[in-house]
Amino acid sequence: MLYNQIVPEEKIEKLKKKNIIADSDDVCLFFDNSTFLNAKKGIVCTKKYLICFDSKTINRYKYEDIDSLIFEEVDKESYTYKIILKLKSNELKDITPKSTPNDEMKLIVDIFNKDILHR
Repeated sequence: MLYNQIVPEEKIEKLKKKNIIADSDDVCLFFDNSTFLNAKKGIVCTKKYLICFDSKTINRYKYEDIDSLIFEEVDKESYTYKIILKLKSNELKDITPKSTPNDEMKLIVDIFNKDILHR
């Protein structure tokens, strides 16, 4: 996961090339759990949007429509969690990137709720 000004320009350009972000978007968080940060699936936060993407879909959510992210336990025995997007309309969406370690999911949720959503 890359946060704030440490997102390399080549990764920003790859996100633009894949139409995940627009030229005018400023990235403040980029999560991609692949070894080479190839932008095939992950989460991007810009100054206006939470963007969840994979090789097939790109979903953008305006911060004004988001209540919070929730780190939710799925299975206590296997220590499995997921990231749930809670919209102000009370709609819940599972935005968990595949194969993401629990500690990284928790970090994404904490950073988003504390530092990004409530600017």
